[in-house]
Amino acid sequence: MRNPIPMRSALAAATLLAAMPLALASNHPMSAQSSQASQSEEVGTPPRTDVKPFESAKLSLTQAIAESQKEMRGKTLDARFEVWQGKPAYLIRTSSANQIWQTRIDANSGQPLGQPTTVAQSELGPQIQRDISALNNAQTSLDQAIGDAEQQKGGKAIMASVKAGSSGSATYDIDLVKNGRLRTAMVDTSTGQMR
Repeated sequence: MRNPIPMRSALAAATLLAAMPLALASNHPMSAQSSQASQSEEVGTPPRTDVKPFESAKLSLTQAIAESQKEMRGKTLDARFEVWQGKPAYLIRTSSANQIWQTRIDANSGQPLGQPTTVAQSELGPQIQRDISALNNAQTSLDQAIGDAEQQKGGKAIMASVKAGSSGSATYDIDLVKNGRLRTAMVDTSTGQMR
């Protein structure tokens, strides 16, 4: 495991990571609609600039998670496709040893892009703390939930994350692209069942 980043960088990373769920939601195509949609409802067409590189990517989201696990052992908190510095990539955050590790994996070669960053979990906001707690208590892993959603709903996962509810329940929220359309699925973290 690599050494943590310097303190100034750690504070910047903490700020970025604390804002990440909001950033993920606001940067994800059709995110406002997908959070309101039922698990099998088609919610819109992602922008062409995101779909074409995603649909032609050689690695799936679950393969990218497996690649990131070789270096960042722990539980995957969230993962999503993006174009980073002109390359198709997967951004993956992993919870391990009271740290959140963030890494990018090339969507075609499976190689890491840049250096991973880390921040202490104690520096993160309350919603992320609840998400991490839900992840630690999950009976199903994120990559298992993605595989099940892809098999049952069809399509290819473009984004997935754990979301802790206020009632103590938690789901994996998975966005799938099928025939150029975006769909969403929710999988219970305890039972592995679709909601």
